[in-house]
Amino acid sequence: MSNTMFNRNSATFVDRSARSTIEPEELLADQVRVRRIDVLEARIEQPLGKFHLWLLFALICAILLTFAARLWYVTVMQGPVYQALAQETRSQTEWSHAPRGVIFDANGTQLIFNDPIFSVIAIPALLPKHQAQLDDIMRRLTPLLNIELPELAQQFLDMPLVSFRPYPLADHISRETALAIESQFADQEGIAVKEQFIRRYEYGSLLAHVLGYVGRVAANDLRLNDSYLPIDQIGKSGIELTYEDLLRGSHGKREIEISSIGEKQKETVTTEPVPGSNLTLTIDLSLQQQLTDALRNALSQAGLTRAAAIAMDPRDGAIRALVSFPAYDDNIFSQPLGNTPYQKLLSNKDMPFFNRVVGGQYPPGSTIKPVVAIAALADHIIEPLKQIFVTGSISVPSIYNPSIQYVFRDWKEHGWVDMREALAVSSNVYFYTVGGGFGDIKGLGIDRLEHYWRLFGLGSTLGIDLPGEQAGNLPSPSWKQAVKDEQWYIGDTYNASIGQGDVIVTPLQIAEYTSAIAKGGVLYKPHVVQSISNMSGETTVSVNPVVITNLNGIASPESFKVVQEGMRRGVTSGSSRLLNSLPIAVSGKTGTAQVGGTQQPHAWFTGFAPYNDPQLVLTILVENGGEGSQVAVPVAHDVFLWYATQT
Repeated sequence: MSNTMFNRNSATFVDRSARSTIEPEELLADQVRVRRIDVLEARIEQPLGKFHLWLLFALICAILLTFAARLWYVTVMQGPVYQALAQETRSQTEWSHAPRGVIFDANGTQLIFNDPIFSVIAIPALLPKHQAQLDDIMRRLTPLLNIELPELAQQFLDMPLVSFRPYPLADHISRETALAIESQFADQEGIAVKEQFIRRYEYGSLLAHVLGYVGRVAANDLRLNDSYLPIDQIGKSGIELTYEDLLRGSHGKREIEISSIGEKQKETVTTEPVPGSNLTLTIDLSLQQQLTDALRNALSQAGLTRAAAIAMDPRDGAIRALVSFPAYDDNIFSQPLGNTPYQKLLSNKDMPFFNRVVGGQYPPGSTIKPVVAIAALADHIIEPLKQIFVTGSISVPSIYNPSIQYVFRDWKEHGWVDMREALAVSSNVYFYTVGGGFGDIKGLGIDRLEHYWRLFGLGSTLGIDLPGEQAGNLPSPSWKQAVKDEQWYIGDTYNASIGQGDVIVTPLQIAEYTSAIAKGGVLYKPHVVQSISNMSGETTVSVNPVVITNLNGIASPESFKVVQEGMRRGVTSGSSRLLNSLPIAVSGKTGTAQVGGTQQPHAWFTGFAPYNDPQLVLTILVENGGEGSQVAVPVAHDVFLWYATQT
């Protein structure tokens, strides 16, 4: 039997076969080894301290909080985004355009047409999500669309990634280009060719300031109106803008369910497209042409470029013609806006896009005198037959130094004049007197002048259905103090009484007050649209006359008759004598409005016909045209002559 044995603690073998005793040093060595092993085992089994436990706990909590925060951000903050993405990847929305309504003149002549064009669109949600694939699409599109790669890339960057709404890439592409794109991108979702419509304005610049134009919807429009699509063309000016909601109709919409592998599962039409409404205007195309031609000829002969003219029916406020020079061809907006004609018009200092009839603001000059006359009669400042002796000027002493005399001149010595004659010869001294007071005549004063001007529609907008209307300005002591930090003087009232100084009006306002005088004191709201109809031609809305003010209770019929007769005498013997040869009786008033400096004054004419049954008011302004009788009256002559042959 062997005496060899294994020691567990020392991992050594002890051979005891050779002797029967254990040496002391062997026992001592074993005890040392055992103590070393016990110390080592004691160290390994020692429990962790509190610091290490808290550190471990904090680490676990931090990890859990991070996961919780991320979960909250994804589900709460980004939830709608991912929800929309999930929904739109299950269904696709397609829109169909409604045809835009067209516009006719008062006699049924169509003024606007919708012409088809091809456009290239992108649907962001259907485009590849990998940049390399998207880069490949852009590289293939660039030569076809004749667009630089950076420009095309920017268009893609501007699109929201999850939208199924169509975004425009290029318009007005040729049929050949359309076929090439359809062929090359037949298997590529997200790129498509669509047929759209552009506006063709049949008469170009003739009606530009009436009809206006359409243009690509802007980013701000998309934010304000979620019914717009990025490829829409919307009204930007004129009637196209004012009646945008009626003209554009509403888009059709259908939902297409798509499987996870891209196959169409179901198609549902949720909304049918509703065509836009058609409009019939109060504009008479033939009268518009006559007024345009007459004004253009006058400008050409005078070497001028800026003017405005309006023809209005005093019986209901209908605008029969409206002309602003210079004009522009609104068809340029049916072409890419980088074209040369558009850029030239944009930089033209004469501002051809500006509608001077409703937005131009000018001193009225003597055209304001008929309103001052009505006011003087209404307030019993003077009797119509009372005469004033006009020597050519009046002098007023300074309130600070009576030895200083301020002289206010007339354009000539008129002798004895009553109200009718004062209107006929356009006497400044007469209207200084009734407006500001002189001698034994008290005068209206600036407050009463302003009161009556406002009753006749001056100093405020009239609500015409065209954009850009301005109110003008009626000065007063408080206005002068606030704006100029100056005191009001009697000379300010004198200047205002003859339409000078800080009195500012629009041609539309002059036509409006002339209509009121022609019809005995009724101011109608001016309007350009006569009726609204559907695509079948059935009238859905007829525009009825709207009375702004009725002055019959403020001024007597006899007062209006005096002023009408004074304006008639201006044609038979005054500054509008050129019109006396016409086959119809015309009443009118000229104006020559000083503008200061070395510039020529503005030339005005306003009048109505026939005298005994007014049906047409005509107001003409030629900027820096000089004498109204020399430049504006010949335009009125040609138009009234044509009008006389039509009735």
